[in-house]
Amino acid sequence: MPIQLHCLSHTPVFGKAAITAETEWEVRSALAKPRAQIGAFDPDVVLLFAPDHYAGFFHGLMPPFCIGLAADSIGDYGSSEGAAAPNQRPPLPLIGRLGAIAAGAD
Repeated sequence: MPIQLHCLSHTPVFGKAAITAETEWEVRSALAKPRAQIGAFDPDVVLLFAPDHYAGFFHGLMPPFCIGLAADSIGDYGSSEGAAAPNQRPPLPLIGRLGAIAAGAD
């Protein structure tokens, strides 16, 4: 199965805070290439690795990784509030493999 990996930074305030036109152009230009590559690749499955800013866990209970199969947005930073589209087919083989890897990790 062919795969692609794209690692991108983010900012929750992009489009919310005042920035110069030059800076906005630089950001949008930097995102245009991976956006086009992902669109051309037309993936069947997308895995998103994200920190979620620790919003869902207390530090003492933080797992080494978490697999989210559904999500609810709280609507912060002007984003939409409510349920995100759930994955119709949870990647059970992938979940099992990641669990086996985590069980053997230090």
